[in-house]
Amino acid sequence: MTDLAISVPMDDRTAWLARHYRDITSDYEDASVLASCELCKANYLVTHDKRLAAQANIAAKTATEMADLITRAHGE
Repeated sequence: MTDLAISVPMDDRTAWLARHYRDITSDYEDASVLASCELCKANYLVTHDKRLAAQANIAAKTATEMADLITRAHGE
């Protein structure tokens, strides 16, 4: 899985950027996720949170949708 996904640590840069996402969301956890996506230049956000998915500036998928996408991409 580490070839397909990464975990992003919560550091000072992420916390700083999350504060600037207040225009988009008042939820600090959602802001932290959006900041992390931006800092790591993520291609996808995998979440079941529909509100967070709608606020994301990258493609958002559910876990099932992402699993299907990975399966199709790798022909398995």
